[in-house]
Amino acid sequence: MKNLNKLFLLIFVATFTAVSCGDFVSETDPPISIITDEALTTEAQVPFLETGVLGRFSQAFDNLSVISGGLSDELQFDPDGNSLATFPTFGEIDLGDITFDNNSVDGPYATINEARFLADDLIRRIGEITFEDTGVRDQALYSANLVGGITRFWLGTYFGLTQTTPGAPIDNSDIIPRADLNAQAIAKFDAALAVADAAQTKVINSLKVEIYMSVNNYSAAATVLQGNVLESGDAPFQALYNQQSQNAWFGQAGEGRTQLNVEQRFADYIADEPAEANRIDIVAFTETVLTPNITYYYQGYDRTDPINIVSWQEMDLARAEILEDNPAANVGAPGETPLSLINRVRASHNIPDFVGTVDQAVIIEERDKELFATGNRLLDQLRTGNFHLVGGSSSYKVPSTDQTGNTIVLVATPWQHFPITSRERNNNPNFN
Repeated sequence: MKNLNKLFLLIFVATFTAVSCGDFVSETDPPISIITDEALTTEAQVPFLETGVLGRFSQAFDNLSVISGGLSDELQFDPDGNSLATFPTFGEIDLGDITFDNNSVDGPYATINEARFLADDLIRRIGEITFEDTGVRDQALYSANLVGGITRFWLGTYFGLTQTTPGAPIDNSDIIPRADLNAQAIAKFDAALAVADAAQTKVINSLKVEIYMSVNNYSAAATVLQGNVLESGDAPFQALYNQQSQNAWFGQAGEGRTQLNVEQRFADYIADEPAEANRIDIVAFTETVLTPNITYYYQGYDRTDPINIVSWQEMDLARAEILEDNPAANVGAPGETPLSLINRVRASHNIPDFVGTVDQAVIIEERDKELFATGNRLLDQLRTGNFHLVGGSSSYKVPSTDQTGNTIVLVATPWQHFPITSRERNNNPNFN
């Protein structure tokens, strides 16, 4: 009997507890520390999502511009002389001998794809929302299409299936060739233009010029330059950073940690013309551990400094390059010449005028100085056929020795683009 009473008591307690817990759970407010996916698809959440897209976009750009500087002749990795150069993944990049599991490449590749995905997903969400404030909608559509466009350009230009074949997958696709990704980028930019204000229109058109110039499509670039692009006095379009999301140059090729140091020629530019320091931001440091008294240079960005993505100076140099190729070209600058255009750019930094004949080599050197530490140097080297890692039976690098004096030995076929990394190759069922 005693056991039976215990059984009834147990059943009663269990039943009461189940009902009480059910009532308790049903009457509890939703948790405040998480948000469901569906709850993000509201007008009130769109500015928050837009901020996330732009933040991830900035995180992608600084990391990409650092490693592209390493693959170009802008930065170098010299572990024999620079005691701060300790990550071998940067050494692989410097020599164009890059493995698929190189995490200094995989990180930027993943971040670019995250920014692209978030931008595309924001566009999807916007399409599912009925807006009371169309200004909120249009601003978010502008940002999402801008980021969706420029990340496609980056993927198709900086990355590749092989050492010399640019392109990348999107959303588990097979490799999409560079030309197709550029076309997708332009389509995204056109969608952004549909909701852009006057200042935003200049930015989008300037980004179009950047894409066309990267493949030497002077005709298409000239057509865009005839319209509204960034002009003298306009603020540049920049990637932004803060103490929580710091500029990667500071920690990888700057004061925070100099894994990659600046090539000597940038110091030579300043030695030849001291006013060049107004646009070439480098800082000297002397190695005292491995090889005392060697002077190196690092890029001068601080933790929170922005990075120019596109500027009016870049547009003027594009005009100069097109006019040098075809003096009759209509680039929206009546009466301008390559000389007057590069001197207007120099004047914006209080640098004395260039005196002499302007040819493509002069313009590319002006771009080397003006666009320093913005990810452009690698593209200029490739499009002008002046890549410094020369493959073949007797591969060599220009210059052929590092600052320590060691001869640089290359693989037969150096990477000119960054390889699609193992994470994509192993997890994308359509990758070929």
